[in-house]
Amino acid sequence: MSDDNYLDRTNKELAQTLGEAIWAFSKVERATYRFMKKLSTDTLDVLMADQSIPVRIRVMKLLIARANGPEEIKELARQCVKRIDALAEVRNHIAHNPFQTWIDLDTREFIHEIEKVTDESKVISLSQLKQFSTDAEALAEALDNALSQLRYDR
Repeated sequence: MSDDNYLDRTNKELAQTLGEAIWAFSKVERATYRFMKKLSTDTLDVLMADQSIPVRIRVMKLLIARANGPEEIKELARQCVKRIDALAEVRNHIAHNPFQTWIDLDTREFIHEIEKVTDESKVISLSQLKQFSTDAEALAEALDNALSQLRYDR
């Protein structure tokens, strides 16, 4: 197959974009583990390693509540944690459903999307996938910034 074939180029772009999306969200998840380790006398990062993100979010909310630091930073951290939940749902859609390319015969365009297997009305386009990566990168940075300003005095 030649590199100048449209579907070949699209598949390469898709693979890159999917990898970037999963990588971006992994930065958010990594921050949750670092935070649990930093703000706990227990080894929560180890104990919570196989727990789902909603469970870790509940623990993080409790840790933020008891953390020492400026109230405005704690509020920023709480807002970041709320955003994790929304992004986690999209991440699951991306990770657990097949990407498909098809031709819309009415518009004569290739359509690239991830359609949820259990609900065909839920679709993520290639541009939404790229936006997810941007949002996850920004969230990881905001989360790190907020959490780095909180501490737990043992």
